[in-house]
Amino acid sequence: MKNILCVLICFPFLAYSGEKIVSQSNISANQAKYLGEMAIEAAKEMDRVITVGISDADGFLVYLQTMDGAKRATVRNAADKSHTAALKRRNSAGPNSKPVPKGQLSPDSPYIGRLVVMRGGVPIFHDDMVVGAIGVSGATGEEDEQIALAALKKSGLAN
Repeated sequence: MKNILCVLICFPFLAYSGEKIVSQSNISANQAKYLGEMAIEAAKEMDRVITVGISDADGFLVYLQTMDGAKRATVRNAADKSHTAALKRRNSAGPNSKPVPKGQLSPDSPYIGRLVVMRGGVPIFHDDMVVGAIGVSGATGEEDEQIALAALKKSGLAN
């Protein structure tokens, strides 16, 4: 009896009931890379030169790729667009874009100052949960968003 009591007190994780403790999911590094490659492919089809950034659900950058010839500013913009879409849980901007109400941002991100209101950032959903976001920069805002959406469709991650 003493041994069982010691095990439960010293190692409480052994008494785990099987319920799910952690509920947040994030895009995998492999899926982020594949999504980035699909964005580059979509940009080439549109004859555009871009940078693509993929963030996890908390807006932290997981993958970044810049095409040869892309402007330097596209690196920061793509990363910030994906960051914004992940935190807002919706596109980074659009025709009817409004400020995010207080308390609706991911509480785990310290980079609130990186939020942008530029088109081209799109959240990635899986099982109705945001698992990350893609940000594209280098073309017009509308084209950046089209490339991001095309990449999601090509990779099978479209809503």
